[in-house]
Amino acid sequence: MNNATELKPGKLVRLRQRDWVVQPSDDPEVLRIKPLGGAEEETTGIYLPFGFPNEEIKETYFPLPVATDHGDLASARLLYDAVRLGFRDASGPFRSIAKFNFAPRAYQMVPLIMALKQDDPVRLFIADDVGIGKTVESLMVARELIDRGRIRNLAVVCPPHLCEQWQQEMAEKFGIEAVIIRSSTAATLDRKTPGDTSAFAYYRFQVVSIDYIKADKRRDNFISDCPELVIVDEVHTASGGQGKGRQQRNHLLKRLSEKADQHLVLLSATPHSGKPEEFQSLLGLLKPEFGDIQLNASTDKQRRRLAQHYVQRRRADIIKWDGDKYQETTHFPEKTNVEVSYPMSPEYLELQYDVMQLAQVIAGKDEEKKVRKTLNYWTALGLLRGVMSSPAAGISMLENRATRQIEADEEDFVDESDNPVFDRDFADGEDQEPLLFSPAIAPAAAPDDESGAGSLVSGVIGNSYQHELSVKLADIVRKGLDLKIKELVKLIKKWHKEGFNPIVYCRYIHTAEYVGEALREALPKKVGVATVTSKVADEAREEAVEKLGESPVRVLVATDCMSEGINLQRHFTAVIHYDLPWNPNRLEQREGRVDRFGQSAPEVRTALLYGKDNPMDGIVLKVLLRKAREIKKAIGVSVPFPENNQSIMEAVTQAVLLRKAPATTARQLGMFDNLPEVEAGAAEVEATYRKIEDVEKATRSIFAQHAVKAQEIDQDLDQAIRLIGNMESVEQFTLAAIRHLGGNYSAQGAGFRIEKTGLPFSLHHLFGDDEHLAVSFATPTPEGFRYVARNHPLVDTLGQLLMDEALTGGDTRAEYRVRRTAVIRTKAVTEATTVLLLRVRNVIESLATRRQLVAEELLLKAYRGIPPDDVRWLEETEALALLQAEATAEVADREKTEYLEDALDDVGGPLKATLDAFGRQQAEHLVEAHDRFRAAVKGKRFQVVEPILPMDLMGVYIFVPDLT
Repeated sequence: MNNATELKPGKLVRLRQRDWVVQPSDDPEVLRIKPLGGAEEETTGIYLPFGFPNEEIKETYFPLPVATDHGDLASARLLYDAVRLGFRDASGPFRSIAKFNFAPRAYQMVPLIMALKQDDPVRLFIADDVGIGKTVESLMVARELIDRGRIRNLAVVCPPHLCEQWQQEMAEKFGIEAVIIRSSTAATLDRKTPGDTSAFAYYRFQVVSIDYIKADKRRDNFISDCPELVIVDEVHTASGGQGKGRQQRNHLLKRLSEKADQHLVLLSATPHSGKPEEFQSLLGLLKPEFGDIQLNASTDKQRRRLAQHYVQRRRADIIKWDGDKYQETTHFPEKTNVEVSYPMSPEYLELQYDVMQLAQVIAGKDEEKKVRKTLNYWTALGLLRGVMSSPAAGISMLENRATRQIEADEEDFVDESDNPVFDRDFADGEDQEPLLFSPAIAPAAAPDDESGAGSLVSGVIGNSYQHELSVKLADIVRKGLDLKIKELVKLIKKWHKEGFNPIVYCRYIHTAEYVGEALREALPKKVGVATVTSKVADEAREEAVEKLGESPVRVLVATDCMSEGINLQRHFTAVIHYDLPWNPNRLEQREGRVDRFGQSAPEVRTALLYGKDNPMDGIVLKVLLRKAREIKKAIGVSVPFPENNQSIMEAVTQAVLLRKAPATTARQLGMFDNLPEVEAGAAEVEATYRKIEDVEKATRSIFAQHAVKAQEIDQDLDQAIRLIGNMESVEQFTLAAIRHLGGNYSAQGAGFRIEKTGLPFSLHHLFGDDEHLAVSFATPTPEGFRYVARNHPLVDTLGQLLMDEALTGGDTRAEYRVRRTAVIRTKAVTEATTVLLLRVRNVIESLATRRQLVAEELLLKAYRGIPPDDVRWLEETEALALLQAEATAEVADREKTEYLEDALDDVGGPLKATLDAFGRQQAEHLVEAHDRFRAAVKGKRFQVVEPILPMDLMGVYIFVPDLT
């Protein structure tokens, strides 16, 4: 028992009839051990003073193979892959790479390298384009910091509707099991925490709703107890500006950033919405001095200092990453944008005239107070936009909203508020109709004539007239005169025939519900239709989408509550803007749900649906959306909507609604897009875009981080992936192991169908209630398949089963068991060649912190000749090639045993010193790799690598020449 205190990390001990690997421990009285080949969660701590009354903890050594336990080449290949795919703690400079359940790409390493360049705390802003992979990049940073021992716990702060998505990404891609903390889960989690400890302090990994912690009563608690690293998603929603919720979020993050030791990673695809002061407030979260930087007036020195913390890549920056030795093509779908127009039926067009007149009268009514003038204008514009959206939205506004009278104490907030009818830069419950007031509407007045024109001209409008308009809107629906919905049905049917499944985006909840119901009636029964708005609880939205994804042909009707951060590329390949956004930033957010990395379709489509006779649609297209598309086409990237966009649109819409003209002029809707204000607005938007373009050009090369050459360390990245297994080896191993264990599979399109029948019981839980499992080893993953990578439970379980077979015999019939030895007669060699499969554990220590970790790697060593005098060592590539050789003749069992006995004697005798030297030499190579990485990240020399000797001899394979 006394020798237990002397055991060093990396050593093997025997306890409870099992072999364990000693792990680093901060407490000399606690022995931390992990089962050999076991998972991280199986790590156990033993309090040494208590001891074990009837058992002693003894150092042990990995058992040698048995010379009489003969296997074949298939066994050799299976064991080789089972060992390397089972590694979780990599020895190379990228500690966490073995825990990634995907193969990282070069461009994804850039934020990680940036983070490791920084001294504590890490402050990083990832502002890559929509769909490039900010979630994965931020979690790569987190996983590496955890595995390096720089942090222990992590919180992701995000909008509530993204909590499940983050939780799933953390678990599936990084093996991080996080709890969700928000209003619906907080009470349950609090009951599970001991004593007065808060959930923020108790749970190691957490996904937290920003709207849950922004409130004053919870903000201080989170700031005090939050994990060491906080990742903030959609951080642009906390940039300050108008709105209590936005200001609360900003205050929360500002307080958080003021903690001197707080690691902080910020994410946003739209960090600069065109408002410099809000963008600067976000930059100030990285460092206070960055809050004073104005990009259009910043110096090169300021931008380069900011670039140490800020990365922003456009799709063009990463589609192809070129280097002297490295070239990688990143898959993104081709995007086709179209505009689809529809006519208005005469009845609907006539009604549009009436609503325009009504809006003009409301907006133009004389008022003593400026605030009431503003409210009249908002009400008029809201009614106009609602009726343009759909009859359902128009009816809702006319009947339910436009008669509300403003309270006196509410007037104070009008001057501080943005126009509620316009689209903000981010969607935050904006699918609700704006709260409209109607001080201009008198309670009783009858139309002077059949058209109502007399009362409209006089500026006196009765509630009965509003009701009359809503009745007409209902008649439009009843008589099937809404040609907008008919054009939508026509477009969806066409795209379905061509293999595209669209998302239809609507501005208002009533419109989305109306569209969803119309589509269910008009489309074939086989088409799945679902409607998701903010009325659907955050946690239920993903479930609704997944259920819809089970339909072979589908369409999702959604509001902008589903336009930010949500990954919808698995089930959808097109976007239709049923309502044109009045902010081009919404175009990028909506379309980014399908046009993103991970989209398996080669092409995605988008459509702007607009009314030929709709004046506001024409204005929005001309002033805003087409300008945004033109700029993106010209410079290859999206630029944020200019900061004065709202003032431009205010000028345009006010010109339409407040112009003094006879009532009959409203019948000439097409003339509005020729108003001088419209032309001036379009010119101002274009001029502002051009100024932003100049800033983009000046900063793009710096913030795209071209100075960080991921290909400079591709040698270490490629080496690390080779040592732990790439996706090709994952596929090869998985399929071979299934067949070996008695199972069966068949190719199915771009994947495989694995049958449950015949497989060991320990694999059955992966199938659930199904009798087969559809898997794919490719990314993007084809629809209907589960993605399987090296850390998938299927691969992990197969590896453990085969390792158990090789070491203990397992429960497989003896003649089929994986074995650790083989003697193969082959034409691939001209003299006897021995291949040794070696596992080495390395203790890696930081000189700066003295923290240690135990990492593993696999060495394949091969030699020819007779030790000790005649030994010729082969290159590793030659040894690996031999594992793919073909046996061409039989070898007698007695001869096999003699070959293996000689080889095992050599390993324990004349070759022992040489093999130990190989272990030390490999440690030196690791130091060199760490030094290269250190140079790349500008760190101090901080690594010591000590191999645990002797190395574990996993397998011995002897190839003898076939001379026939």
